[in-house]
Amino acid sequence: MAGAEHEVLVARDAMTVYSFLLDGRNLPSWQSGVRSAGLSSGSAGSVGARYQVTMDGPRGRPVARDYEITHARTGAEIQFQVVAGPSFLRAGAST
Repeated sequence: MAGAEHEVLVARDAMTVYSFLLDGRNLPSWQSGVRSAGLSSGSAGSVGARYQVTMDGPRGRPVARDYEITHARTGAEIQFQVVAGPSFLRAGAST
């Protein structure tokens, strides 16, 4: 199983940051190379929510990727799985 870790100091309380990261529609504002992200099914920011993401791919062409939140431990942990499209991380970003 792939994994990634990254630490950043953010001048906000932990629950505000957690809620922001949990909602996949916020990806374009913090992950480089993400062109758009939208909720495709489920309730935003909850287990079972699916998001459709368009990222910069090879040679700048758009690449679609769908992912689903599989586990969320409030304030501490978010797990997801890619359900369609490539599963890759860009340098300097983690999901």
